[in-house]
Amino acid sequence: LDLSVDVMNALLARRGLPRLDRARYHALFDFPVRTYYGRLGFDPVIDSFDRLSVEFISGYDARRFESSLHRGAAGVLAAAAGAGLRQSILSAYRHETLHEIVAHFGLTAHFDQIAGLDNIHAHSKLALGHALVRRLAIAPAQILLVGDTLHDLEVARELGVDCALIAAGH
Repeated sequence: LDLSVDVMNALLARRGLPRLDRARYHALFDFPVRTYYGRLGFDPVIDSFDRLSVEFISGYDARRFESSLHRGAAGVLAAAAGAGLRQSILSAYRHETLHEIVAHFGLTAHFDQIAGLDNIHAHSKLALGHALVRRLAIAPAQILLVGDTLHDLEVARELGVDCALIAAGH
């Protein structure tokens, strides 16, 4: 969260737009990300969504290893695996970079599937979620989607799976 806010604040500052803090970020962040950019005050005539996406992801990716896992996250993942629960990742992050960051934190072995988007635009994870549920071959009633955005809740509802939202991230 703090890295996302910091990187976005750099974009906002370059354009003389109001900066974010955690409260404003929580109030404005949304999917599709294009909507979020509009809420922040970016002018689509001056800055195309594609340009803003490249600028944000370039800044974020350059600093992606500065973040750390939430306290206890690795223990929770290990305990879930130890209990025989299967775990996968469904993310709006670019697939290749998602694999890199999961490996960086030494978490790859915890996940059966890692599913990220094939682009940097973070439009929606719904189609990706449907494909993941098919690959997992698990009844939706047996799946819990743990997420950190309202979009995660929307995706879970569309997939017919339960959802728990964690407010410690987005």
